[in-house]
Amino acid sequence: MLAGFGLQPRPESVAVALPWPCNHTKVAANGDCVACLSEEEVQWQCGQRRGRLAGPPHDIALFAALERVAITQPATLTVASLDGEVERQAALPAGRIRLLSADNGATGAVIENSAAWAFEPLTMAAGPRVHCAQTRLLAAALHPNGRRLAGVCAGGTLVVADATAPSAFAAPWVDRMRGVVDLALPSDHTAVALGIDGSLAVIDASTGELRALWRAGGVTELAALQVSPPATVAAVLGAVGGVAWVRLADGAMLSRAPAQGVRYLQPLAGGGIVASGQQVAGWRPHNPPRPVVLEAGAGLTSVDGSPDRQWLAAGAGTGELLVWSLPDGVVALRAQVCGNTVKDVQFAASGTSLLVACIGAPGLVRLTHAAGQWLPPTSVNAVESRRAGALASGRIWVTDSVLGLRVLRGTTVEHHLRGPGFAEGDCTAGAGRAFVVGPRGGVWQIDDNGTAPVERWPRAAAVAVGASANGEVVAMASAATVVVVDVSHGRARSLTAVQSGVQDLAVSADGSLIAVAHIDGSITVLNESTQGPRLLGHRQRTVAVRFLPGGEALASASWDGTVRLWSVRSLVERAETLAAEADATWK
Repeated sequence: MLAGFGLQPRPESVAVALPWPCNHTKVAANGDCVACLSEEEVQWQCGQRRGRLAGPPHDIALFAALERVAITQPATLTVASLDGEVERQAALPAGRIRLLSADNGATGAVIENSAAWAFEPLTMAAGPRVHCAQTRLLAAALHPNGRRLAGVCAGGTLVVADATAPSAFAAPWVDRMRGVVDLALPSDHTAVALGIDGSLAVIDASTGELRALWRAGGVTELAALQVSPPATVAAVLGAVGGVAWVRLADGAMLSRAPAQGVRYLQPLAGGGIVASGQQVAGWRPHNPPRPVVLEAGAGLTSVDGSPDRQWLAAGAGTGELLVWSLPDGVVALRAQVCGNTVKDVQFAASGTSLLVACIGAPGLVRLTHAAGQWLPPTSVNAVESRRAGALASGRIWVTDSVLGLRVLRGTTVEHHLRGPGFAEGDCTAGAGRAFVVGPRGGVWQIDDNGTAPVERWPRAAAVAVGASANGEVVAMASAATVVVVDVSHGRARSLTAVQSGVQDLAVSADGSLIAVAHIDGSITVLNESTQGPRLLGHRQRTVAVRFLPGGEALASASWDGTVRLWSVRSLVERAETLAAEADATWK
């Protein structure tokens, strides 16, 4: 059975104005606590409590679980309570000093020119140690549990240390990255290195072997890295180009956020936080399960699922049709059905009949599933088609590039609305009615006798239209706007701005969710009249979206040759979470 419907990681941004000047230096955050290094002191705030310690400090780590802060000053490491009381101090070696914090808040690490070691901040007891013999330590990372340490040496060596003796592995991939600027150790078996040239190396921390090497395009002057456990997504910070989230499985950039003129990336709820001037700007990348991805190999143009939940069909620009068996995800049919592009695919209510609209001959074809197999396609109408909508009553609505809108029963034309206005518009159907993008871009409602339009919304141009199963909720999209119509009252009930470059639109069966496909490959999800999650993952334009019957999944098809299945339940939960967090404040 197909499983694992979910969302792609999506960064959620937060911004907090600090009550003191940060002077473009370093910031740390953990839970409800935030701290900032100024030129002369460090200040922190945890809820309503504040504290400060005179400097000049070099680095900072905040342990909210212990309500402690660790600070490095010249040749000194200081641990203080958030009430401002200095509790421990220890001498540090000369050289480049940096603090690394662990998720449990009980352990930190100090990096010197050639060595790094873990310590317990309350006792200063030494823990695991990494040493680069006669070479410089390029970067070090501490495991979230605080009991494992890793470092990359300039000579091309990866050193991993825990309670036992450290292990050293040859790391020839260091030369391929033109130098390592940061390292992450998100799990016992994975290390991730960030190269100065924008590359990301995924390494087996148990053997030192290179698993993958990717480039984080569009992010320059790279400075810092964070990886969300269990090592699926990396957040990369560049001084120019902002923060980028990269999927470690294939190196795909999932999202970007602007962050000009900053140099630090600190952990915050599995993501990152950066400081800029007197404001702390942060992002928390949400990382639920990835969607199911079905590979087609060719640029896709359309997608639909059968009402009996057995089949998923997608058309390609090459004229190919692919049908997957949804219970097991295998390809049940791959056939050349069109001489040119497959423009649309629609299942009949039975789920055993599939209608395919072609650009050019043969126009409209039908496929049926019988005797355990898909039978060869048969021509329904030889005239070129642009869109097709199959109704439960057996009627087929077709917008034609020459003849306008036609209503077919089998191969017989029952009704015909001529005119260029209906030539190539989007068409959908529900509860015995059709909704068609007609003259001057308006959407027309047409009843099942097909004789004439009975209503038109709005007065603005529309490029795509979708309807709920009962036909009571109709949504239409222009270049950058979505209008939702309550059909019972015949008026628009909401007006929502969306990202430009709309390619397609779909409405869930109950009318509660609207999905909009964009030219950049993203999908905007609207929950009623509010902005919901934005789905990222397609590498080229998303040309078709469809809520599958049963209400469990949203399917999207793209020119990148993939169909992605997103969990509708996750979409609803995600929209509710975003709405709840919209008014939340972070003190």
